Amino acid sequence: MMLTIDLDEVMVRNYSCLIALVFLAWDLVVTFGDEYEYVWKQKWTPVKYIYLFCRYFSLAVQIINYVIIQGPISQVPVAHTICKAWFMFQSLCATSMMCSINALLMLRVYALYDRSRGVATFLAIAFFVDVISLSAQGFYLGTRASVSEASVFDQACLMKQTPSAVLSSSIEIVVVQGTLWGMTWWKNNRSEPWTRTPLIGLVMRDSAFVFVGLFAILIITIPYTLLVKSVGHFLFPWFISLLAFIACRLTMNLLQLNTPGASTQPGDLELTSFIEIPLQDD
Repeated sequence: MMLTIDLDEVMVRNYSCLIALVFLAWDLVVTFGDEYEYVWKQKWTPVKYIYLFCRYFSLAVQIINYVIIQGPISQVPVAHTICKAWFMFQSLCATSMMCSINALLMLRVYALYDRSRGVATFLAIAFFVDVISLSAQGFYLGTRASVSEASVFDQACLMKQTPSAVLSSSIEIVVVQGTLWGMTWWKNNRSEPWTRTPLIGLVMRDSAFVFVGLFAILIITIPYTLLVKSVGHFLFPWFISLLAFIACRLTMNLLQLNTPGASTQPGDLELTSFIEIPLQDD
């Protein structure tokens, strides 16, 4: 059987997985001092759980990815079932990271609205709908990859065609992030100037950063991978690493503000206590 493999693409995929792993390892090393001070030494809260999940789950995922490309898919031709399973694994991992970021941003919005029950109900419903929808779409993408076996993956497990369902997932991400940023913007602009603490400015800035950053990434990569050339085989590792980087930075910002001795105003400490929502009394 004649093997038709793009060796350059295989090399790009392999190096992409490796560099995404090195990037996360580097970020862990350079921030571990702050992580020990502001995360490990603090009490257990939902924000702390989110941080540790995003930090170490993503690292484990990238290690597994690199093991896979050096093992099961290094010998061609690669069985389609292995390609499908790997694609589904990466899709669901990216979904988990995206849902973690959404949970963190929703906690911030909940805090900004003074723990309003109505806002809490809206955000809880939105979160569960988002989790179910993104998980279902991630599973569907993996299932869809098995429908047209000959056209989705080549013999080296490189994607030749990106399932069009990825577009709906991208739209959902933009809608959710846009809604959260809009709620943050509305609260910030409806507040009296003297009630706007540095933390409110931080939440506003971070929410805008996440929304604009994810929108820019998706608006560039999705049309390209759907219309020009499928690049999902090396985009997934980087997307997971970038989501982990964003989630950890957002979480660290909050935990630093809530640390005794940090430069805050009274309203900041109250708001960070809302965001952390301790799971148990001291």
